[in-house]
Amino acid sequence: MATVRNCSKCGRPSGPKFTQCMYCGTQLPALATATGSEVPAVQVDVMAEGEKARRLLEGLSPQARSMMPQEVIAKLEAQVAAAQETARTERMETITASISLPDLTTPPAPEPPKAESAFDVPEPSPEGDPSIPDIGSLDIEAFDVASISHVDLEPYVSQRVPAMPGLAPPPRVDSADALIDGLTRGGGPFGRREAAARMILLPDPSYKGQAHWLRHRLAQTMETDLYTAGQALQRDVPACIGVADSFEEAEAKVDHLRSAGLKVLTIERDGWLEDALPEAVREVALDGAEAVFARLDGTTFRVPRADFTWAALGDIQHDTAKVPMVPERNRWGTAQQPEGRSLDLGGGAFLVLDLLRRSSRRPIRVRSDEFDFSCLGEQRGLAAGLNLRTLLKWLSPSPDQAIELNDRFKRVSHVPGVPPSQDKDTGRLLSRRELEFTEFVLLTDAEFHL
Repeated sequence: MATVRNCSKCGRPSGPKFTQCMYCGTQLPALATATGSEVPAVQVDVMAEGEKARRLLEGLSPQARSMMPQEVIAKLEAQVAAAQETARTERMETITASISLPDLTTPPAPEPPKAESAFDVPEPSPEGDPSIPDIGSLDIEAFDVASISHVDLEPYVSQRVPAMPGLAPPPRVDSADALIDGLTRGGGPFGRREAAARMILLPDPSYKGQAHWLRHRLAQTMETDLYTAGQALQRDVPACIGVADSFEEAEAKVDHLRSAGLKVLTIERDGWLEDALPEAVREVALDGAEAVFARLDGTTFRVPRADFTWAALGDIQHDTAKVPMVPERNRWGTAQQPEGRSLDLGGGAFLVLDLLRRSSRRPIRVRSDEFDFSCLGEQRGLAAGLNLRTLLKWLSPSPDQAIELNDRFKRVSHVPGVPPSQDKDTGRLLSRRELEFTEFVLLTDAEFHL
């Protein structure tokens, strides 16, 4: 790098290629290199001229180079070679100066300890050292080392790491208690469950032929508008048309609707789930005209194949918590749906097949993630939905008497709610969507037990 030198007489700066001050003509001091040695001004001038010559040669085109005199080209090349040689000499001097080490004197080795110093310990006196207390006089509590392994130590819980909401494990409760608790409180697609009585309109294709005057009867009785009454008549799933403070009050309104040909079911909060909770099974075998089911706990029960009336199929998806990853508004200021990643609170999705029968209100529940489909033999496939449909045909009394399948649960609306609960014995998860499926099955099957 070029160095500017100040004149010792006038104090003005001059360039590195000048040996005398460009203002007063006084001799300038020599330059200093990285090693501290002085570099003559002539050497600096050679390196600067060589750099100029190299840039000039690199900037010449072949046509311009051929038009210049050969003497000029040779002079420029000589300046470049002289500058390279000067730089190489300076670099070698720097390297030599950096690797030159002063003479190091080796310190004398320490003398080895004498052999008798290891045993140079005074003999204890027969009376002992009075400065050391007697162990027997100290109040030291004796303990048994072997007994420490039998002590129940509480697990360490760090108080510095706060619990993240939505990631806590689901509460462990009994599955039957969770079903009863979930179906008797809160709200759902079939009305307020905590109401003393609910009036449920069951679907029927015959409503379409009398829809005009039926909606007037329904709107007048339930004190609602004609549009809401018409929407309830057009649904192909059970619909809640009202609630009441008592079962008797609900029955008084329902009788007026039943006389018009409407199928209306009255549900009492405290009694409609008795002997109606589903039984989960893990495998089944055929024994002639009977099907032998095995529960999750290993017990078995028999069901005549002719006792099956219909079956319900549902897709159960666990609710997830969304963690927003982008702002709610974009750079233009307009609102947008925040993207997010799902933190699954339960397990994966699964399919549920409920088998309904005439002799009992309790559905037989087959979960695709818990059932053993080896009973199907060669008819077993890879897709859970196909296996459940094949199982339904396999359990039918005959090909001419196939069990009817109802898959209209996918039309039941769903609003994400509380995290799922977990069975304390089996570890099974019970999500809000499975509660809605159970409610749908029991309401649809109620007309077979009126």
